[in-house]
Amino acid sequence: MSGIGQYFSQGMQQFALLWIVLETTGSLTQLSVVVLLQGLPMLSLILVGGVMADRLNRRRVLLATQSGPMAVAVALAVLLTAGWLAMWHIYLGALTLGSFQAFNQPARRAMTRDLVPHAAMMSAVTLESLLMTSTRVIGPAMSGAIIGALGLAASLYAIAGFYLVGVLFLWATPYMAVVRRPFERRPSVVGDLLGGVRYAAREPALRSIILLAFGVGFFGMAYLQLNAAVAREVWNLPADAAGRFVTAAGVGALLGSVALVALSHSRRKNWLLIVVGMGFPVALGAYALSPWLWLAVVSLGLLGLTSTATTSMINTLIQYTAPGEYLGRMFSLTQIGASLMYVDAAPIGALGEAIGLRWSMAAALLFLVHGAVILLYQPHLRRLRAD
Repeated sequence: MSGIGQYFSQGMQQFALLWIVLETTGSLTQLSVVVLLQGLPMLSLILVGGVMADRLNRRRVLLATQSGPMAVAVALAVLLTAGWLAMWHIYLGALTLGSFQAFNQPARRAMTRDLVPHAAMMSAVTLESLLMTSTRVIGPAMSGAIIGALGLAASLYAIAGFYLVGVLFLWATPYMAVVRRPFERRPSVVGDLLGGVRYAAREPALRSIILLAFGVGFFGMAYLQLNAAVAREVWNLPADAAGRFVTAAGVGALLGSVALVALSHSRRKNWLLIVVGMGFPVALGAYALSPWLWLAVVSLGLLGLTSTATTSMINTLIQYTAPGEYLGRMFSLTQIGASLMYVDAAPIGALGEAIGLRWSMAAALLFLVHGAVILLYQPHLRRLRAD
């Protein structure tokens, strides 16, 4: 229930925040700045977040990092209701959200190892992805519907309410298993951070997975941040229809998660990753260059399927291959790519204002194809077994 509250809020919040920018300024450049400001603290703090996930009680980390975004949503809602909301408030809110996210994600993913038996790991990771993507189906649509019926402020208050549900359920949990993770010399935070980087660099399989996560995040996942802009600027959709448009990615992600649950006992998890990873740039190309709305919706669904399946398989292979004392830091390294998608979205959006959004997204596709061809055929990745 804690995860439902958090993921539902995030799905609604991302849509609502970007829609506020578009309604207020009508500028893709301003939208890109907000996306960039959310990504910069994630990029700069994600490795520290991984260290904290390995050093601190992960439940307490999650309580703090879910309460913070709730406060941001309430603050923005009050400012908007009072008529005082300015762009610098949105900038500050984006920075704050990114900072909390940098500490939340490594702790949430690493805590799965504390709670789930090894044999059920892929099912657990995929079910978490299923939870996240199912709320992505409903979240943007509900946010768009609330905006259309009651206004932007009402959507922000609803977001805060869902965050509160997640915090209360997490707080009410009487016990969460926390494995005490030994450290070589219990070094400083910087020492732990560098130790994690050195460990990943000398392990070929982990290195290949992390490099793949970097490429997927940086070159492929920016579409998640720009779907609302595509709906408005390319297809001229109003808020409620744009919310339904964005849910196509969630529907595809839901189908991909269900398929991975069915394949959770496969011993060739590395080849599952290769197959869905190669399908990702194909779907992105169709989405970026589609001349018809119906094809864009179908392609967006395939994007949701392949992107979710790729990230789920990356997380599963990290769970199987990384030792427990390094787990938070390994997840933080994979999250660098996810953080970079915010940075990547900024130049794509700014370029889109000059040449058109679909062509700027197609330019990023070239780099994604190049990275997929190189990284997905790493020999260590092909030979990896995760039983």
